[in-house]
Amino acid sequence: MLDQMMKMLEGQQIGPYRLNKFIGAGGFGGVFHASEMVRNTSVQEVAIKVIPESSDDKLIELTNARKLEHSNLIKAYSVGEFTFFNTEMLYLVMELAQGSLENHIAKGGLSADEIKNITAQVAQGLNYLHGQNKVHRDLKPGNILKVNQQYKLADFGLIRTLNNKSHTQTVHNSGTIIYMPPEAFRGDISSAWDLWSLGIMLIEMTTNQLPYKFNNDINQLMAKVMNCELQIPSLPKEFKPIIEGCLQKDRKQRWTAQQVLNALQPQTTGKMPVSQIPLKTANADFTQLDQYLKNGQWREADEETGKLMCPGSFSEVLGKNGCRDFPSEELRIIDSLWVKYSNGKFGFSVQKQIWIESGGKVGVYNRDIYKKFATKIGWKKTVVGWIEYSDLIFNINAPRGQLPVKGISAGYQYRESLFSFMPGISGLNVLTVGNWGSVFRDEGVGLCFLFSKL
Repeated sequence: MLDQMMKMLEGQQIGPYRLNKFIGAGGFGGVFHASEMVRNTSVQEVAIKVIPESSDDKLIELTNARKLEHSNLIKAYSVGEFTFFNTEMLYLVMELAQGSLENHIAKGGLSADEIKNITAQVAQGLNYLHGQNKVHRDLKPGNILKVNQQYKLADFGLIRTLNNKSHTQTVHNSGTIIYMPPEAFRGDISSAWDLWSLGIMLIEMTTNQLPYKFNNDINQLMAKVMNCELQIPSLPKEFKPIIEGCLQKDRKQRWTAQQVLNALQPQTTGKMPVSQIPLKTANADFTQLDQYLKNGQWREADEETGKLMCPGSFSEVLGKNGCRDFPSEELRIIDSLWVKYSNGKFGFSVQKQIWIESGGKVGVYNRDIYKKFATKIGWKKTVVGWIEYSDLIFNINAPRGQLPVKGISAGYQYRESLFSFMPGISGLNVLTVGNWGSVFRDEGVGLCFLFSKL
């Protein structure tokens, strides 16, 4: 019935948007490929979710979805309402994806590196949601969408806010049964719900199987989920601890999204486990940085990172290899502290991941990729211009990967051409330094050298 109603909307104009094609139904509404129209000209392609109701609660839900901002969550642009055949409806305008994880799994052949990358991106999105005291409740491959090279959580129709509690209860069993945890049928909601779903998804990605045998009998499946009757196939060693951590029957023993990220870090970035971060080495003392980060003093921590990595003035580092020669051990300590206290939101390894997501290669500088990368993390404005250091958001609500900044200003110099390529956020500037005269400053080169050390 819903599908038929949605199909009738194809070609309709709602506000400035034309509904081009019905993509599919789910989560209490239908999703369309749409065009934003100005003078009969399409100026932007978007996805629009149409909900055939207009209650105040639903409007609040959509408005809250619009407030969620993270690079691993589908971006919601605006909310609107319209009437069709005397039925009042709401709609949510979102960025348009090119496919889903479900499509990717169906094609088969996911490599271990791809699975790690996808899992890390999903865990980053969950880490953000859970930090906002929200639970997705319908995590599944069909709700993990691909935008360019990035995977993002979508379909927030079942998101539940926990307020100040670690869990809550409901009388409604919402979600997709095969990805639901046992406690869902008791009405218990907590962030652990989403980690269970991630564990099921990981089994699917690594083995192309699901851990239930139910002969297409929905009642049989429901009984197996409720009783936690898992039939887990042989798992790859590198993913086995994560899957087992996510699929603990007792939700209080289940891993968090941050634990998933911590488990992936040694394999993907070479960082040390959180419990083993030394605060002193023969070359440096990281005690003050640790204290600033622990207290959430992000600007002070960034300044301290700059002091640790780039001692002296610009003229003193000019002519040295700067970031290229920075010791790997100290770099990983700094990175691990940033990742630890930001719950995986800030750090060089986070920036490295975003660089790769933007199409970059580790250790290879590309200015076009750098512009895309810098826009994603909020160093560059979306149209023209670069953000000044004083205008950065020095709090946990800053864009993912925006910090640290000052630690990468040591730079890298090409002596022959008198160009000093310095990663930073000031754009392509001309500086006067000592007797060197005009020195062009291009962000990103030194940053690429740092990435190769992680």
